[in-house]
Amino acid sequence: MGTVLVELEYQPVPDDSGWSREFEQLASTAAARAQQVQNA
Repeated sequence: MGTVLVELEYQPVPDDSGWSREFEQLASTAAARAQQVQNA
């Protein structure tokens, strides 16, 4: 077992309320891909 650390930087932060949903989707995609690579 290993640990994968992914740092996501999202700038500038938009004023609209949808940005957090987009960021969450991006973070979930990055985490899923890291898990795939780790399990390969």
